[in-house]
Amino acid sequence: MKRQTTRQSRKQHIRSYQKGGETWFELTFSLMKIQVRKKGFASYDIAEEEYNRIRSKIRAGEWTNFNAHSLQAATLSEFYEVYCDTRGNKRSPSSIENTRRTWTRAVDPILGSIRVRDISRRHLTMFVREQRLLGLTDNTIKTYAAEINNVLMMAVDLEVLKHFPKWPKLQPVPERKAILSPVEVMEVINAVDQAVSGQQYKTMIRVQYQLGLRLGELLALTPGKFNLEAGTVLIDQQKLVGRGFNVGPTKTKNSVELPLSPTLIEELAPYVEDRDPNVPLWISLQLLPVCRNAYKYALKMAVEKSGTQKKVTSHVLRASCADYLVNKTSLSIMQVSHYMRHSPQVLVSRYAGADTAGLASFFSSKMALTAELNSDMLASNDVITAKDGEIIEENT
Repeated sequence: MKRQTTRQSRKQHIRSYQKGGETWFELTFSLMKIQVRKKGFASYDIAEEEYNRIRSKIRAGEWTNFNAHSLQAATLSEFYEVYCDTRGNKRSPSSIENTRRTWTRAVDPILGSIRVRDISRRHLTMFVREQRLLGLTDNTIKTYAAEINNVLMMAVDLEVLKHFPKWPKLQPVPERKAILSPVEVMEVINAVDQAVSGQQYKTMIRVQYQLGLRLGELLALTPGKFNLEAGTVLIDQQKLVGRGFNVGPTKTKNSVELPLSPTLIEELAPYVEDRDPNVPLWISLQLLPVCRNAYKYALKMAVEKSGTQKKVTSHVLRASCADYLVNKTSLSIMQVSHYMRHSPQVLVSRYAGADTAGLASFFSSKMALTAELNSDMLASNDVITAKDGEIIEENT
């Protein structure tokens, strides 16, 4: 017994357990992304011999024992729960909530009860067909497929699934968000229904547009985030999906202090001054925090009343702010990136447009690039060479 205890301490993957009054041994280890679990070894030596044999087969790429762990008979939805508890929990809380709702609504009714090891191209084709019959575009189906792929990739890594099944061909059409000009934004603001809470929704739209906020960031604002004397606001949290005022870190998990315009400071003063710094900034008629659906509905009604034909969502206000800052101001991409909490590469690829008129005006001027390049100096027969670090002019 002492020998076994010593050897167990040396190999933690071999453990003992009691069953029927007798001592048995089990293997539990992970190697090269393959999880192995086996029970029922009568002695430590037998378990150790099997442990070494399996490790050798895994390293040689010959291990195909699908009875090695308990997930081999799991359904896709059961496997999804394992994925959410291990790999999927590294995402932001809002992303976790959104993908869970998508899975429950769209994936689980069609594929949820199928065992993962039986998933094939036929099942994925059936899923795509059902979604298309519901009127969904390939753009939406592709987002569903991405979450399914995450689960299937984990199944392949754990050898529950032999091969990654191939999806039928999806043809997502790139869809660029609608962009509103400042004039169009003002038309939407002025079209907000003049009810008791109409002024608050006007302010909310103006704040989201001018600060380029995500919807969760807008709803998570509190009076304590504002410093009206300094003219700044701290963006460091977002409201999570659901009732109540539950907040979490922003999508990028960063916090940034943004400047406020004088007109915005004046408009926000009644919402900030003489209030508890930790209460929600926006309060409904029921004295509850304004929810996502209420704000979306108010914005939708204002858009319809304004007469615009563009498809406008709350995120369009953020995109319109980014488009304006990138193309209509003299701010650098890095400044806009800081203000929008967005990577410079995404800002350039999605919003930056070529100012062809500005290019023509610049290169037709005498200051294009440098004055020297526009002079006749390089048109002469003089050749400039370098020798020992000194510039020498030679005539040819």
